[in-house]
Parts: sequence; C-alpha cells; structure tokens
Amino acid sequence: MNENKEICTVRSLDLANYLCNHGFKMKKVIDSDKNPQFKVFLFEDSKAIQNSITTYLSKKGV
Repeated sequence: MNENKEICTVRSLDLANYLCNHGFKMKKVIDSDKNPQFKVFLFEDSKAIQNSITTYLSKKGV
C-alpha cells in the first residue's frame, strides 16, 4: 500500500461489500482496535469513494 495515500476506514461489512461491488479495491483488512472480534476494512480514500459512501448511506436512510 502506498503510504502517501489517504486511507478510508470502513467498519461495516455491508458497506465494504457495496464498495467492492462498485469497483473499489479493498487494500487491507485488520482487527479493530476497539474490539478485536471485529474487522476494519481499509480502502484508498478519494472523492469517488466518499460519493459512493454518501449514496450508500442515503439508500440506507442514515
């Protein structure tokens, strides 16, 4: 992973799947610092991924 790039952190498996299904590549999966039973999904941050997250959240009614 290029260390100069900003990282988008996703804690929802459903959102991570949505992003992958919309062409975004997951960079890494790590254990959550808050609860090691959960995973955190890392994506390269961009305007496009932020727009997709906004679309996802609006469809979910969040």
